[in-house]
Amino acid sequence: MEGHKYLDFFNKVCGKSCVLFGAGPTGYEFLKKVSIPIAYVVDNDSSKWNETFQQIPVRNPEVLLNEDKESTVVIIGIKAVKEITEQLNALGFRKNENVLISPFIMDEDEIDHFRQPKLLVSCIGYNGGVFIVDPNTRSTTKLCEGDCRGITRHDSSYIIALEYKGFIRLDKELNIVQEVILEENLNLHGLALGDGDVLYVNECGHDAIGIYDACSFEKKDEIAINKDQTEIKDAYHLNDVAYKNNQLYVSMFSINGVWRNEIWNDGAIAIVDTKEKKIRSVVLHGLKQPHSIHLVNDNIALCNSMECEVREGDNILCQIPGYSRGLTSLGPYYFYRAKSDAAPLKV
Repeated sequence: MEGHKYLDFFNKVCGKSCVLFGAGPTGYEFLKKVSIPIAYVVDNDSSKWNETFQQIPVRNPEVLLNEDKESTVVIIGIKAVKEITEQLNALGFRKNENVLISPFIMDEDEIDHFRQPKLLVSCIGYNGGVFIVDPNTRSTTKLCEGDCRGITRHDSSYIIALEYKGFIRLDKELNIVQEVILEENLNLHGLALGDGDVLYVNECGHDAIGIYDACSFEKKDEIAINKDQTEIKDAYHLNDVAYKNNQLYVSMFSINGVWRNEIWNDGAIAIVDTKEKKIRSVVLHGLKQPHSIHLVNDNIALCNSMECEVREGDNILCQIPGYSRGLTSLGPYYFYRAKSDAAPLKV
């Protein structure tokens, strides 16, 4: 617990008559850890009234009606903070004025501060689909099935790319409201929303970036990456894409189209100009199966998956015990990371 929380607590009880609310385990913890005089203890359990708790008399909370509200402080030593606060409010006591919470209990404001947002996670293969993952309860809820390769937000909805099928849209309540099945299997992967309802989608099947209408999912155009190796399909393995300032940042297994020869150090992040429709530059190279581009301010974060790394540019942020894949941020520097087991690879 931070030192300033203790200091603030002791400043507020200094010179006051202190009453502890709660003759149970949480109250016991408070008495053992904090050495301040307690006039008496109150508790809603009538069987404890007129008894002692750690040699301190226990009374009915109603006695607080007769206490001077200026000179008395009630310390909540029970985890039902909200309910006890409301009870004390009816007795004339106010939170943060003459009602304090034991520094060993987090109230709702603090819990909300530490509460992690839910994650929308895609998964492929057996039992693949889209899941809601709640880090606070460590629970998962499956929303839909399929080999889901990419998720992006569009207005108040979410667009999901199904690798061998097409697109689905979830509304803000995460209900499926639109489903489009493509006639051709394009091996869809990552997707990114551009300006003016333009949706860019990596089409691994023929090494291109499809340009779609984000509302209707009608294909308008494409950016062909594999112009010289038309007889080879998925030569580059374009997997993820991010959009910023009329530029696409694209991760690929091989900038030279050689990954199928088991050359694994040719992975790259390339910038593709959306107007000229060609690779403008390579910003990161020498990667091994890069995935999951995430733009944070002026930095490029990614998973260098075969090395089990999470990177920010050339800097390795961490290594995890598994094939790193899936990345998002909470603030500019704090990253969630997902991992999946890697299949045996020849290196």
